[in-house]
Amino acid sequence: MWKNIIDKNLIIINPEISNKKELFEAMATHVYNHDYIINQKQFLKALNTREEMANTELIPGIALPHARSNSVEKLFMSIIIIANGIDYKHEEMGPAKIIFFFGCTENQNKEYLQLLAQSNRLLKKKKFREALLDCKTQDEVISILNKFDDEVVTSHEKERYL
Repeated sequence: MWKNIIDKNLIIINPEISNKKELFEAMATHVYNHDYIINQKQFLKALNTREEMANTELIPGIALPHARSNSVEKLFMSIIIIANGIDYKHEEMGPAKIIFFFGCTENQNKEYLQLLAQSNRLLKKKKFREALLDCKTQDEVISILNKFDDEVVTSHEKERYL
């Protein structure tokens, strides 16, 4: 699934941000500049509304902020890797170091949920997380995604998600 969605321009390694608010603002600007959204304020509002419903920290060090919005032009996934992490929300979860950031249109629900489910499965694998944290380039991230994506597809080929 990654191969059809991942845009190398949306892989960001060690951006200069320190908290969730800065992350959301920087990413809204970034996806806007790469033509994935048409309205930054509307997308930020959708992100914050979603975050108020339930925190998107998955496990310690991992967050999956996401939103559906009419301001999204097409489904996207951004990967942000921050070696030292950022303050996200809950201290007990520690700093967020790996962030999978998603957006989709209002009518892409199936694809959106499939992408979230696949990301969730991968991010629960310690080897996957460790490999991502070792990445220094966008190409390395794509290589790791492809390697582990093939493993997930093989190990779950009999299961159906959505």
